[in-house]
Amino acid sequence: MKVFLMFQLFLFSVFYIYAVDNISPLNIEPGKYHILAYPINVRNQPNLNGRVIGQLQLHDEIEVIENMGNAQWIDDVFQNWYRIKFSNIEGYIWGGFIAIETFVFDIDNNGIPDFLHYRIAYQDDYWREEVRSIFFPRDIFIYINNERLITTAFSNLKTGWDGYTQNITYFRGGMSLEVANNQLMIMMYAPASNPVGGVGIWITMDSNGNVISVSMAL
Repeated sequence: MKVFLMFQLFLFSVFYIYAVDNISPLNIEPGKYHILAYPINVRNQPNLNGRVIGQLQLHDEIEVIENMGNAQWIDDVFQNWYRIKFSNIEGYIWGGFIAIETFVFDIDNNGIPDFLHYRIAYQDDYWREEVRSIFFPRDIFIYINNERLITTAFSNLKTGWDGYTQNITYFRGGMSLEVANNQLMIMMYAPASNPVGGVGIWITMDSNGNVISVSMAL
């Protein structure tokens, strides 16, 4: 029995080390992106020891110039530092503050722009090549009338298919959004662990952040 337990521990250790070694930060290509939190310090060096030379505010559009290649874990997100430009400021920020994609809409037609930003926590090369990992609700930022929705309901999502989307959803290829009748429909493509290859997940929620429905199609 003792030998069996030691063998199990050995297998777990090997699996854990292999899995960690296959986690990498998603590369954010040069281009225009939005800031998903605030205030964000811009530093004169690509690390937390750099001197603060400016600040970015929520939804600011920045230009990513260069990936500095020095990845860092902060709040369970693995990202590189980037050289960026905003207005007359040029410096460095950590990539976890940069939305990989942003949707701008007006759910209640009141003239105040609403935003959905999301980021990729890390890239997992173990299960599938370049699988992007996003965690609910931590990595999705939805702002309605300048207030962030409390999306804790995402933490317990289930599709009815073996609870696949509970706590964590892996997806690749990005996200899309539809807005109609004061509701958001968030659509994702997620790789599955079955031979079919993948699933589509649709999450419908109201303007208060309440999840109305979750559906899935292979």
